[in-house]
Amino acid sequence: MFWYNHELSRTFEDLARRAQIAGESVFRTRAYEKAAVTIRLLSEDITAMDREAIAALPGVGAATAEKIDQWLRTGIIDELETYRAQIPDGVVILTNIPGLGVKTAARLHRELGIDSLQTLADAITDGRIASLPRMGKKSVDKLADGLRAYLALRANGFPTFDGLTLEAHIHQVVHALDPDAQVTTVGDWRRGKLYFKVLEFTVASDVIPTLIKGIVLDRACADLLTAEDDFLLFKSPAGIPVAITLTTPARYGIDVLTTTGPDAHVSTVMDRLSDPNAPYPTEAAVYEAAGLQPVKPTLRERSDILDLAAEGTIPDVVTVADLVGDLHGHSTWSGDGLNSLIEMATRAKDNGLEYWAATDHAEDLAINGLSPEQVLARRKELAGIGDSLGITILDGSELNIGMSGEVDYNPEILAAFDWTVASVHNNLEADPGIQTDRILTAITNPFVNCIGHLRGRKVGQRPGFEVELAAILEACRETGTALEINAHPVRLDIDAPIIEAAIKARVTLTISCDAHDLASLGYARFGVWQAQRALALPAHILNCQPIEAVRAFVNAKRR
Repeated sequence: MFWYNHELSRTFEDLARRAQIAGESVFRTRAYEKAAVTIRLLSEDITAMDREAIAALPGVGAATAEKIDQWLRTGIIDELETYRAQIPDGVVILTNIPGLGVKTAARLHRELGIDSLQTLADAITDGRIASLPRMGKKSVDKLADGLRAYLALRANGFPTFDGLTLEAHIHQVVHALDPDAQVTTVGDWRRGKLYFKVLEFTVASDVIPTLIKGIVLDRACADLLTAEDDFLLFKSPAGIPVAITLTTPARYGIDVLTTTGPDAHVSTVMDRLSDPNAPYPTEAAVYEAAGLQPVKPTLRERSDILDLAAEGTIPDVVTVADLVGDLHGHSTWSGDGLNSLIEMATRAKDNGLEYWAATDHAEDLAINGLSPEQVLARRKELAGIGDSLGITILDGSELNIGMSGEVDYNPEILAAFDWTVASVHNNLEADPGIQTDRILTAITNPFVNCIGHLRGRKVGQRPGFEVELAAILEACRETGTALEINAHPVRLDIDAPIIEAAIKARVTLTISCDAHDLASLGYARFGVWQAQRALALPAHILNCQPIEAVRAFVNAKRR
């Protein structure tokens, strides 16, 4: 997604939410919600579209087009500014708390004056919420649990997904101002952390004053906090802090190293340099001068990595270039898929993949799963697509793991699939023993090839349920069932600690994007970063192997 599309979509989401809090008609709020979705799903930058094309978009009428035009020209929408004057931002933030919807947030604000997380916590503690009609102890306890969960997640910082379009936008802005500039995203982001506190960049240029002037004037710089000759700090319209270190090409390598961190790693490397002030145009030059094997950013938090670097024995961990396939993806056959089979397969081919598994949702996901009849209809559409594009398309399914471990479809239908992923999508609040048992039962099914997003996590939204990991890893190894590293930045499930445990248990892994649209087919790097942090090798990852190895893996379990 383009940054301007993302910001405009976010603006309409804010408009819809505030209109709902203000008690506006459902028709108005839904119109804003539809506009937000349409803009978010655009495949082109809305700033490059003319007004007629914008007005012709689905869900965008004349009135909405006027608002879009005003935002593109000025950065604001008058109606939203009116709502913002009436409804504190804190009331809108309350609607992010699990179990606290827009209507409840509006009621708490109207009847108790609650307008922030702190005033909500105070009202829970002093019993004012419990005194309201229809707000019994059970409701208050659920609200308190939701607040605790939200505060715990917020304390981690911003999820990677929240910074995706902004990160790409900063790169574009820098290169538009200076095509010869070098720019690297550094800090927590580059080390493959699940969250970041500040989105950090290091930029090398011979025209630093030009860069500073242009960046400060860009729409992304909504609140300038610091502007120095070699450093900028500002907040984006979404409130994300952005730090940009500006340097010369001669010092680019060492400045990228120091801003990537972590501090302990940087300090040890710097101590090994005979002249830290010498020119170091690349990070490789820094490591060479320090007598060390270069260390990938994702490995730099490991306590043992500099010993391995000194010995020259850091293993060749998996990279995006090692992936030759993707084993979890969706199309418009899934109700939440946004692109057709041929569009998804074409993009997979363009991304350099040799095979892609079309694993649209199975029938028990009632909102958007495929009935047996739809499975057959989709199979007809699949026939010939791969041959025409020069990529192998696996006829697959993302099965739903039921409470007793059952999965969708009868054995005859299951046996006809080339590949299946089985995932938990419901009853996420069940206790660890129940979750473990249902997953273990699914693992024993001969037609389940892989367990998807093991713990049901959504980064920054829900922490994921607990499982008895050792039992699951043992069952995966014994049955020949793979464990997925879900690379979608909303999921990143499993992450490095579990990946490392899986490798030690000799469990086969996959790295898949769980793509529901064309853009998310490009998310493999985020899963690879988690695998690297666990020192995963290409040999550990099934979809680093040729398609024949995947088919042999499937057949071995079915025998």
